Amino acid sequence: MTPASEVTSEATPAAEPVPAPVAEATPAVEPAPAPVAEAAPVADGTSAIAALLVNASVEDGARVFRKCAACHAVAADGRNKVGPLLYNVVGSPVASNETFRYSDALSQLGADGSVWTFDMLNEFLTKPRDFVPGTKMGFSGLRKEEDRINLLAYLRAQSDSPVPLP
Repeated sequence: MTPASEVTSEATPAAEPVPAPVAEATPAVEPAPAPVAEAAPVADGTSAIAALLVNASVEDGARVFRKCAACHAVAADGRNKVGPLLYNVVGSPVASNETFRYSDALSQLGADGSVWTFDMLNEFLTKPRDFVPGTKMGFSGLRKEEDRINLLAYLRAQSDSPVPLP
């Protein structure tokens, strides 16, 4: 047996320490929200909302309307609540319910001859206070286009004579 003092071994060089990755400073900015596909005019001059309404679900719109029901009624024999009755709203002039006191902003929009078209309702429902600054409507809006389209189909159905699809 060879004494340990006589054993020669090649020394392996010590491994150099690997520096830890340095985290880069990132600004405290939230990422921009994903763009929402909006109904835009198409080549023939009609709105893309027309194509979306063809496949809209009245039943799903009824579920979306639950968000509105605290402030609005939609039945033919309904009454105003915090907000106006919405029966026959699609295709009607803005601020035309004579038994409801609208904000000055909506009253002015109605006085200008505006009508609640599918496109106009879609824009309004996206973010009411941006569409009509000064509205009393406290609802923040419906971000999802699918929810708005389904709600429009539901509101259209709540009528004596539903307006034709665009």
